[in-house]
Amino acid sequence: MTRINQPSPAVIKSSTTAAQTVKTPVAAQAQVPTRTARQATTRDGFQKAAATPMVLNPEFRAAVAEVLPGGEPSTGNTVTQQQAEAAVRDAFKQQFNGQREPNADQLAAWTARAKEVAEKNGSEFLSERLFSELNASVSKGSTYPTGDKVSTNTPAQHILEAAVKDAFKQQFNGQREPNADQLAAWTARAKEVAEKNGSEFLSERLFSELNASVSKGSTYPTGDKVSTNTPAQHILEAAVKDAFKQQFNGQREPNADQLAAWTARAKEVAEKNGSEFLSERLFSELNASVSKGSTYPTGDKVSTNTPAQHILEAAVKDAFKQQFNGKREPTANELAKWSARAKDMAAQFGSEFLAERIFSELNKAVSKK
Repeated sequence: MTRINQPSPAVIKSSTTAAQTVKTPVAAQAQVPTRTARQATTRDGFQKAAATPMVLNPEFRAAVAEVLPGGEPSTGNTVTQQQAEAAVRDAFKQQFNGQREPNADQLAAWTARAKEVAEKNGSEFLSERLFSELNASVSKGSTYPTGDKVSTNTPAQHILEAAVKDAFKQQFNGQREPNADQLAAWTARAKEVAEKNGSEFLSERLFSELNASVSKGSTYPTGDKVSTNTPAQHILEAAVKDAFKQQFNGQREPNADQLAAWTARAKEVAEKNGSEFLSERLFSELNASVSKGSTYPTGDKVSTNTPAQHILEAAVKDAFKQQFNGKREPTANELAKWSARAKDMAAQFGSEFLAERIFSELNKAVSKK
């Protein structure tokens, strides 16, 4: 029995570039795009490999099969409630690769159908027959018996929110969850989608719309204006710290001066472009600043104030650590001489990348020995 492919949009990885490299727009919400074979193995199992043979569940067969003289077919049987439910669960297991079980409504609807099928065709291969019908229903966007109207009753709040979170998980490869505002906005949208199209494949439909929004630079329902309200101070600072984390591979955080300067810049960026992808935009600017020898907002003058003595000495020690792979620290005499050199450098170039500049000169000095 060939399984019908369950459609779903392709997942495209997000990026940490300035303008946030976006995902390729997907089909309109009314159409459910085709899922690739690779994704079928990583999502909810809405696809079954082509030409998959019908495999009889031995335990179920033993439970329901009548043994008649001469091996005559068992037709016209009435299965018990327990047997019918077991066949339904097995059909769902086949359809969704063991990743999904029927809910109470689905179980009731399919159990009733299972009894009809058994009365007409016998209990042999009951789960396989149900799987075939379920597969046909799924191809039409439903997980109820073929021909049943898709329920458009509004799902409970927690189900709507779960669908939103799953859509974000698909969009951002499990790396990001919706914040409170996004959750509220998308939950309201999920309610509208469910009322129009039913709750079947709700997270997939939301993912399709979220993907379209991201392509426009937003993580809110398509068409919503990006909020340009100034985020709270802690959100601005968190964006700055994340930008530094991206720039320096998690090895460096901004100091107090850098945090203050970049937080002010973050506020300007948010007021102009909205808070979406704020850390990515800051990272892009930080990256440009670093290429010019600074870790302050682009265009800011590099401070040439003489750092405190302990900062000069710390830069020297870091340079020695780099040069000797952490195996050696400067002697008292070396520390004094290199600290004096560090002071000269800071006066000329500023304190940015002071340890790196000292390391470069130390490296040349060692190579002449």
